[in-house]
Amino acid sequence: MTKQIAIVGAGLSGCILANELNKAGFQVTVYEKSRGTGGRLSSARVGEASADIGLPYFENISEPFDTWLRDLPCIVPWPTCVQSIEQNISTQNYWVASPRFSALTRTLLSNVTLMTRCRISHVWPDNLGVILRDENGDCLDRFDAAVITTPAPQAVSLLESIPRFAHKAEVIQPSANWISIIGLSVHSQVTPDIVLSAGPIKRAVRDSAKPGRHSKEYKEVWVVEASDEWSRSHIDTDADSVSEHLLQAFEHVLDQKLTVAYTRSHRWLYAKHHTLQTSNPTETQQVSYLWSEHDKIAVCGDWILAGEANLPPAEAAWQSATQLARLLIEELKGS
Repeated sequence: MTKQIAIVGAGLSGCILANELNKAGFQVTVYEKSRGTGGRLSSARVGEASADIGLPYFENISEPFDTWLRDLPCIVPWPTCVQSIEQNISTQNYWVASPRFSALTRTLLSNVTLMTRCRISHVWPDNLGVILRDENGDCLDRFDAAVITTPAPQAVSLLESIPRFAHKAEVIQPSANWISIIGLSVHSQVTPDIVLSAGPIKRAVRDSAKPGRHSKEYKEVWVVEASDEWSRSHIDTDADSVSEHLLQAFEHVLDQKLTVAYTRSHRWLYAKHHTLQTSNPTETQQVSYLWSEHDKIAVCGDWILAGEANLPPAEAAWQSATQLARLLIEELKGS
């Protein structure tokens, strides 16, 4: 009989895991509380166009992750011009999804059952499998195994049945991050498509310059990412004020006035940087995933590798998901 696996969360790690398990012959159902997929790879509508409001591009990746990306039809190279904090300009080679980053997660979930706008409140093992309940307490189904791929703070309550896993999620402290989308009705005088900066702004990306992006309404679409420090100090600032502040900061960095037709800001409460808040060396021992063979419940995601130096969050999510997939295929395929 085909094994049924539930995955809670349709971010990158959840989508990669779902794809790997589906290819191995498992029946996979992914539950996502939002209306779309991608998590921090999400894209937002900007009139008739869109903009990537999470990860802007893949960079500093390992050869295995690079090979995996190259095999995906929606991933394309983006050789682009970058201005450093020191004002130096260079050409860098990045990878992006086309026509938007959310195309990546949609590709990975193309043959998987996806349930959006479904918030899971309980993941509980019994003698016959793992039961999932929604926020109303209704039983959704019983599965042969369940995997939680949400950000650490959201995973804590879902791991109530396995206290040792819940504790690992509790000691992770995510950092918030503000981003602002800016649509221009007149072309700017900016040469580089990526501008790195200090102060309020960490990075600005001309999203409309990426391969496959088209907009009839705006000459350029920029995504401005606030610095970690600025985001922390403005965590509760309203989105309109954030848009105004970041626009002014961006114009200051460029030393020019922009002709703006559209602005919108989005706050990521669980941004890509996570830190371990514990001095106990046993808590910082690195593993790529968590798995309870007895309970048939697993956890994966970039936050599990939060203490791994120089590992980009997207690659950490990929590493966690692919390694867990191999284990689950071995553990469950013949049982």
